[in-house]
Amino acid sequence: LNRAVSAGQFRYIFGDASIIGYKDIERLRFRDSEHAAIDSATIIERLRYGSIDDAEKAAADYLASLRSTASGPAVFTWGLVNLITLLSGFIEELGGEAAEVLGESEELERIATNGHDQTIQVRFLADRIEAAMKYREKCRQNKYGDVIHKAKSFIRESYSDPEMSLMDVAGHVGVSASHFSTIFSQETGQTFIHYLTEVRMENASRLLKTTHDRSSDIAYKVGYKDPHYFSFAFKKNVGMTPSEFRKK
Repeated sequence: LNRAVSAGQFRYIFGDASIIGYKDIERLRFRDSEHAAIDSATIIERLRYGSIDDAEKAAADYLASLRSTASGPAVFTWGLVNLITLLSGFIEELGGEAAEVLGESEELERIATNGHDQTIQVRFLADRIEAAMKYREKCRQNKYGDVIHKAKSFIRESYSDPEMSLMDVAGHVGVSASHFSTIFSQETGQTFIHYLTEVRMENASRLLKTTHDRSSDIAYKVGYKDPHYFSFAFKKNVGMTPSEFRKK
């Protein structure tokens, strides 16, 4: 199976009409010490977790590493092929088609010489790294978008429950607590507790401005058992005490 997948990844480079054997792929892989510094693992790490804004730097770093280790034009050329192959495999792992995400591969042969304009090479590779990262984000949004939306809706509906926990929300959306914690932080840029506190502070601020309720009553209404802790949390998050905020 792994051999078949490897051949599939090379299909994007050579086209559907080419017959690619496993021995062909083995000759192209960077396994000996001469190519050890061409760090494919770093590229994969960046593809999985890196920022789209860093695509150009990732391309430049890869080319710099390649130039410092390539012993000749052939090795340099296959270094570029290796990167495009990694991108192709990454996209296929996500369920996509490399040609649709990365665009045509014919230009690779034209620019894949060590003496070619480095700016053009960086731009060519950066465009494709960026395309792969954008596809990753699209897949992630499709996969987790509903989960995050459902979780946020549940929190906004139930924030007044002082017993609300991460496990409650995770159970509501149907995932494990640890997995929910990870994806919520990744997708929203904040922890569950931070978001829950934000929702509670928003509603406390609204009640302070639109009602004459005592601060202690508002504390209970937005999910705090201890009015003193509510006052502490409000000042920490809003920058002033509830009474100061009301007078503002």
